[in-house]
Amino acid sequence: MYKLLLVDDEILVREAIAGNIHWKELGYELVSTCENGKEAITYIKENKVDVVLTDVCMPFIDGIELSKYIHINNLEIDVIIFSGYNEFEYAQKAIRYGVSEYLSKPITSYELSEVLINLKKRLDKKKEIENEFKKINKSYFKNLILIQSKIIKNLIMGNELEESRKEIEEYGINIDYLSYRVAIIEIDIYSDSYNTDKDKIKQGDMKSFVIYNISNEIIKRYNAGEVCKGDNNRAFILLWTNSPREFSNIISKIFEEIQEEVFKFSELTITISIGENVYSLSDLHKSYKDAEELLLYKYLWNENQIFDREKLKNKLNASLNLDGIIDKLILSIKLNERKQIEENIFEIQELFREGYIKKDKMCLYLFEIISQTCDLLRLSNIAEEFIYKIKENSITKITESRSLSEAIVILKEFCFMSCEKMYIQKNSYSNKLAILALDYIEKNYNDYDLNLNIICSYLCISTSYFSTIFKNYTGYTFMEVLIRTRMDKAKELLENTNLKNYEISDKVGFRDPHYFSIAFKKITGKSPKEYAKEMRKN
Repeated sequence: MYKLLLVDDEILVREAIAGNIHWKELGYELVSTCENGKEAITYIKENKVDVVLTDVCMPFIDGIELSKYIHINNLEIDVIIFSGYNEFEYAQKAIRYGVSEYLSKPITSYELSEVLINLKKRLDKKKEIENEFKKINKSYFKNLILIQSKIIKNLIMGNELEESRKEIEEYGINIDYLSYRVAIIEIDIYSDSYNTDKDKIKQGDMKSFVIYNISNEIIKRYNAGEVCKGDNNRAFILLWTNSPREFSNIISKIFEEIQEEVFKFSELTITISIGENVYSLSDLHKSYKDAEELLLYKYLWNENQIFDREKLKNKLNASLNLDGIIDKLILSIKLNERKQIEENIFEIQELFREGYIKKDKMCLYLFEIISQTCDLLRLSNIAEEFIYKIKENSITKITESRSLSEAIVILKEFCFMSCEKMYIQKNSYSNKLAILALDYIEKNYNDYDLNLNIICSYLCISTSYFSTIFKNYTGYTFMEVLIRTRMDKAKELLENTNLKNYEISDKVGFRDPHYFSIAFKKITGKSPKEYAKEMRKN
């Protein structure tokens, strides 16, 4: 649908034309009407117009001047003039300014419709040609990008060096510089090496053209090198300079700008790795290898990083000793101190990042933590089947993890699960021991010699451990429970029998009847005799 603007100073003419032409059927949309050329120019400046249908004689700016304005400003607008003047001068000027049709008034709706139909055919053909040209042009530049990219990639990787050098020079690209570096740009969201989704791979390939265009524009502005499109989610940059020291100072600025512009345009984050300086094209592959290796550290931060080999030289070779913090973590797990566990694991994560540790080495450290924790589980009498299952599951997940953050979450879950299992097991075992102790007391309360050592020997545990678990389970000490049990049995005998005080004392484990009486009164507030007299009345 082509947008048409009607211009005539006579309102009746405007209304007649507007109302008598079947615009949509002809493939047009009458977007507006204007009284003169001045109004029309104002409208054209602010709105898209494909066709102007205008009278010649109008105040302020006439139809010829309007046509002239459209012509000298190279506006893609076709003009149809209709006029009551049939003078050659007007027609001549109209031709000069590229007017499509010059019609003499009066004009019928049929005549105008015919003119509009023919004009639409020309416009359709023009559009078809333009689209085809754009397609060809786009294809040409895309192929040019791919060809140049292939050549530069060969240079970067050390393939067909001399031939590639000649080919790139044929494209007018000078590559004779003192120093070179290779950079790799990787789109974070599409850089998942585990991903096999064809649609996602295709999207990554399309997005890489966006990265190429933005990077190329910025790199060209700084005269810093040449960009080439990589496979799927990558772009490569051959950086060059005749002033290596000064250049190194602006590299960060260049790539920060690329990151910023990429995110601004597409909301994509990118990770950039920059290889070491080399001083010969034959050594470019070394810089490329550096950049490839640096991308391995992306695992530590997930996304939106800049890894510069020149700045990371010392950090990458630094040694890392985690023995102390791992010992702290194992102790925290043993004591079930969850807050401390989180702090210890966070510290380990930050040490991994500060030390620029690679994934394979990181896995070894985390596996050691898992192994030591499993030893704790065995000491807590956790079933071997459970230990094997939780260990293998965690190791597999960490091995397959796609970021340090993901691996840390898996480790944390493993530690917390182990703590919970040991806590449950400990409490279950402790409660079992306390119940056995109560049962033993119930069956042996009349034993004069029953004491803490005897019951601990029976349970095969230390007196300190027994005292803790027994108090936690019952709320009382062993002696308190033993005395209360004996007093409860004494109450039953006093209520239901006529046994003497010394007989009852003997039956509930007291050698000394006098001491029994003192203990009974302390618990009940009455002597055995008073208690028996009161209870037997009832």
